[in-house]
Amino acid sequence: MEEVLSNMEIKTICPKSFRQAESHLGEVWSDVLFQKMKEAGEEEKNLAIEKGDVTEDGTPFITVIVDGGWSHRSHGHRYTANSGVSCVIGMRTQKILDLGIRNKYCSMCEYREARQLDPKHDKCYKNWDGASASMEKDMLVE
Repeated sequence: MEEVLSNMEIKTICPKSFRQAESHLGEVWSDVLFQKMKEAGEEEKNLAIEKGDVTEDGTPFITVIVDGGWSHRSHGHRYTANSGVSCVIGMRTQKILDLGIRNKYCSMCEYREARQLDPKHDKCYKNWDGASASMEKDMLVE
């Protein structure tokens, strides 16, 4: 990419600046995503109340669509994926209410361990030690 941009006489950003911008934008994206999911949940709740979908004690209930997946196909066996995702979508609004991510592996941790470096680093993505087959259920129950 640097060569292509150089041929067009476009200055490139240095790797350190790129990583900083990427990190900042990732945080902003995450904050906005969380806020939008919260707003979608409120919208689903309000629509349930409007339609009278409330329990006897007045608690609104909603219908959701849920799905999950792994980093590779398992076809009913060999549940060995290192990563899994889940998504909860409100039936009425069709908006995302929740996203879940589980990782059994962190490439930076592995990199540092292989080189016998200090294992501490800025952001470890490993957040799951259980069986791969349990990832999806855990995220949806969360």
